[in-house]
Amino acid sequence: MSKLNIQIFVDVIAMMTGSPVEKTVFIYDDSPSGSVGKGTHKAISAVYPGQLIQWNLYPVDVQTPVWLGGITFGPQETGAAATPQAGSTATTNSSNGAQAGQGLVGSETPWLCTWTGYAPLCMLPNYGHPYTLHLQFGTTGKMISVAGPQLAFPTMYAPAPVRTDSVL
Repeated sequence: MSKLNIQIFVDVIAMMTGSPVEKTVFIYDDSPSGSVGKGTHKAISAVYPGQLIQWNLYPVDVQTPVWLGGITFGPQETGAAATPQAGSTATTNSSNGAQAGQGLVGSETPWLCTWTGYAPLCMLPNYGHPYTLHLQFGTTGKMISVAGPQLAFPTMYAPAPVRTDSVL
């Protein structure tokens, strides 16, 4: 099973001027298994239980830094926030959420970091596993949370779920 790469493109200037997330955050992945919503902030990435996932963040405007301050798995009310730790990759599988760890690429500057983690082993087919991206940007490190993306374990008959609370 190969690694799933999730690319997050952020229009930082538009975000800083108050544009909504729908017009500033664009998520893509390289899954061949039927991801849906690519190019939106609500992308549903098709993954398999235990598959390695790597999140990469790219600013549309390269003059303004943006980085992942954390990823929260599970519904926004009950998710467990991931704490950045330089040089480590950590995952947990708990009932109230999971964490993805930050692995350094290059130097100690946060905008050069990637996040890696594993899809939960307990994923059920056709159910969405939502997560929230916590984006930090600019020189002040202002944070904006982007809820909406999901991970999903697809089946042959249903590529990805429509909602997190129902089966296709």
